[in-house]
Amino acid sequence: MQPKSITTQKPQIGTFEKNLTWWVLACIVAGISLGQIFPDFFQAVGGLKVAEVNLPVAVLIWLMIIPMLLKVDFGAMKEVLAHRRGISVTLFINWFVKPFSMALLDVYKRQDQLLYIIALGLYAKGKLKGGVAGTLMTNLALEHALQKHQIPFGRANVGDRYVLELLNTKNWKLGGENSGHILTLDKHTSCLLYTSRCV
Repeated sequence: MQPKSITTQKPQIGTFEKNLTWWVLACIVAGISLGQIFPDFFQAVGGLKVAEVNLPVAVLIWLMIIPMLLKVDFGAMKEVLAHRRGISVTLFINWFVKPFSMALLDVYKRQDQLLYIIALGLYAKGKLKGGVAGTLMTNLALEHALQKHQIPFGRANVGDRYVLELLNTKNWKLGGENSGHILTLDKHTSCLLYTSRCV
């Protein structure tokens, strides 16, 4: 007798999964369109925040995560100890190496220092247009350092949008806030790319 051949069925991909890219594009277009048609409503929704966390977005994220949690095989959790070496490495990297390395980088190159370096470099080349915009949380030392070179400095509320408003009001081109964001209105590139090139 010949052994019976075991056939494995490939998991079927549903219609939703097959067209996931188009669903995402449709949602993006729908979101932009609705925002243009009902701007006041969506601005109000965007303002529903607790501790700078948007509540509608938080709810939608949980709705996205819950189906995945329901598929977790909690009975297999006992097998986690069999992979303790890999898990230990992951925990060590994520909870010790990354936070402290980023803290050291923050001490080495703070946003205020980066903003000063860029401003001084542009000033030396005669390319600094107007002054520099910061926020209410910007270190006072930056303002004094810029004043020594007769570079005007202005303060806005904390947040990129307020720094941008100040730049547009004063017709300046360079600003930044303490999260590390550098705004360069005369450069069509990311703050990271431009900052890296300047520094």
